[in-house]
Amino acid sequence: MVSNINQLLTSFGKMAFALLLILWLTPSNLFAQTPPATEEPTEEAAEADDAAEAETEEPEKFSSKMSLSTTQYLGDTVELQGLLRAKMDKSWSAVPNEKVSFFAVGDEDEKALGEMVTNAKGIAKLRISAKAMALNADGYLAFAARFAGNDELEESDGDANIVRASMKLTPVKEDSTITISLNVTAPSADGETPIAEADVVIYVKRMVGRLKVGEGTTDEEGNVDIDFPTDLAGDDLGNLFITALIEDYEEYGNIAAATVQPWGRPISYKISELPKSLWSPNPPNWMVITFFVMMAAVWGHYAVVLYKLSQLKKAS
Repeated sequence: MVSNINQLLTSFGKMAFALLLILWLTPSNLFAQTPPATEEPTEEAAEADDAAEAETEEPEKFSSKMSLSTTQYLGDTVELQGLLRAKMDKSWSAVPNEKVSFFAVGDEDEKALGEMVTNAKGIAKLRISAKAMALNADGYLAFAARFAGNDELEESDGDANIVRASMKLTPVKEDSTITISLNVTAPSADGETPIAEADVVIYVKRMVGRLKVGEGTTDEEGNVDIDFPTDLAGDDLGNLFITALIEDYEEYGNIAAATVQPWGRPISYKISELPKSLWSPNPPNWMVITFFVMMAAVWGHYAVVLYKLSQLKKAS
């Protein structure tokens, strides 16, 4: 009995010693007091954080600018021209391949006229008939052009207000002299009112751009005669595409008149095969024959030399 008690005490002693040894070797920070739990964020705070993150992630858009100009033609035809540009690298650049919407603006409402896509120069053009359009309270034809924006560009718009006007073009050819006679007027309650002191420029369409060929200023009756050159090259029929233009004149905007006249030298722009000659890629037949004869003679001499050398080798 006594031996069993001694064995039990010995076992308890060993266990106590092992426990003390484990406590001594264990790092003290395991028994450090855990920090209090932090308070969970409220739902309003979480929504505010999400909105802030969304704002920071949304890319910044480039500024855009829409400019609208008008050109009036005879017969109450108006051409609307919208120019769309974007500010990139501190400069304004043309924006191609974007839709521009055009509107006729009244005193109380506006009417959609159509949509056009900008070209490589950022220009969208729409030609309309303004004969049935009503004037606004100030007596103007009012138009607007709008760009709705996209993922990269902000929206923008432009407007233009013009007074009705027209220019009549009469071509006159006498002997060797050609003249363009112009009459510029604006409608009023008393009939057609002449537009005086307006600078008119005559242009001729070229393959690239247009060529200025004359200019003049209207008199008190709205008339001006401008001499036209007689040495211009036309198309294959000698036709010239002529435009008379008054640019950005007071409240009328641009005023234009156009005509096609056979006053040029006929020039064909069709690509055709050049004739056979010394200066063309197509040499004449006699040159081709001479070339092959000479080449045959040269290579024939080489063949004779090789044949003679083979005969000498056999003889030796």
